[in-house]
Amino acid sequence: MQKILPILLASTLSLAQQTPSPSKSPTPSCATEAPPKIVPGPGMSEYAASRENALAAAVPAERCHDYETAMRIYLKVLESYPNDARALNIVGQAAVRAGHIEESIPLFQRSLLADPSKYSLGVRASLMQDFIQLGRWQDFEAQRLNARKALLAGDRSLPTENGYPIDTFGTGNEFIRVIEFPTLHGRFHTRDRFLLYEEKDPCTGFVPYIDLGSDDIDQVEFARQHPDRAAAGDRSFSLVAYPTANSPALIKSYPDGEPAYQTVRADVFAQMKQRLAAPHGPGEACPRSNFPPEPRRDSQR
Repeated sequence: MQKILPILLASTLSLAQQTPSPSKSPTPSCATEAPPKIVPGPGMSEYAASRENALAAAVPAERCHDYETAMRIYLKVLESYPNDARALNIVGQAAVRAGHIEESIPLFQRSLLADPSKYSLGVRASLMQDFIQLGRWQDFEAQRLNARKALLAGDRSLPTENGYPIDTFGTGNEFIRVIEFPTLHGRFHTRDRFLLYEEKDPCTGFVPYIDLGSDDIDQVEFARQHPDRAAAGDRSFSLVAYPTANSPALIKSYPDGEPAYQTVRADVFAQMKQRLAAPHGPGEACPRSNFPPEPRRDSQR
């Protein structure tokens, strides 16, 4: 595999589902007042206002981290809005926060059926995260493929250029968010990008990452070994680390085709038993090379 040049860090999305927090008991100091009532008006139909006001009844419980109570309130509201994509999505998220992962799955699936595009990004990311947590890898791969198909079919809620989140996890040393590109992205044909936020360089702002990519130069050997598969569009892949923007390092090759995400995730997890990069310690001054050059001063006036 030829030395890889740096590629630009893709911007990430805030809609990736976080690891759910366990349900907590209400704290005496938490706010218990419901939000003000919403009234119909421009951009807010009577139906939507009624739905939002009904859902707001669970907000005090949510603020107090009493997710079990919030879940019961949301389920009661859902009886009046059984086919509402937004309500189903909100109740699904509440189920996750309450620790009821299995129960959240049919809620998310019903949300997609009710409106396949309106909340597609958040719902699909939530489903993939659910399947990962439950170890249901076949279901994860099926949902992952459905997300790709939806985007290629015109689902504009799924961003093509910057990818979309499919996973968030920690290793003890790291907080990692995984971005997937539905079509291979950039010069080195990236499929998945593992962003290592704990290792962000405080001087340059660079976030180290690990890419699952498919460099063109490796496809010559793949075509020789698997001519029929290469002709059908299959490719070999590699896992490459970028501890800094200009220092790619090969971690592992997958010469027989695109690996399952479960395999790649485990390989990244194994790699992250120690930090990938530690460019500057706490309190250390940033090297002058990290700063832009001072503007040239013309001595002639």
